[in-house]
Amino acid sequence: MKLQVYFQTEDQAEDAASSIRKYRVQDVLVDRIPESNERDMALIPASGIGTPGTAHPGQPGVFTSAEKLKDSFTNKNNPEYILEFDVDPEHKQEVLEEIKKTEGMVDEKINKQ
Repeated sequence: MKLQVYFQTEDQAEDAASSIRKYRVQDVLVDRIPESNERDMALIPASGIGTPGTAHPGQPGVFTSAEKLKDSFTNKNNPEYILEFDVDPEHKQEVLEEIKKTEGMVDEKINKQ
């Protein structure tokens, strides 16, 4: 299963890539997002990925501050780098838990995959 995580800096993306390698992910790629790339998706902070007890599946978790919520909707936080990788479905949840520790953004539909 292919997953994508968006970051503001290349260092953030590379750090996340390093942290998930222990789960035998494949085809790991960190790349700059082309300026002309228009995404037809809503991004949420990776820390908001729903897990039992913190949010309903498919819903973002609670934002820790109004400022973080506001920042998630402003252009100043548009991601410039993407981390793409393939993960075995049996390791998806462990990888998502690792990704939640990052400054990344994910498609809000990630829990529906």
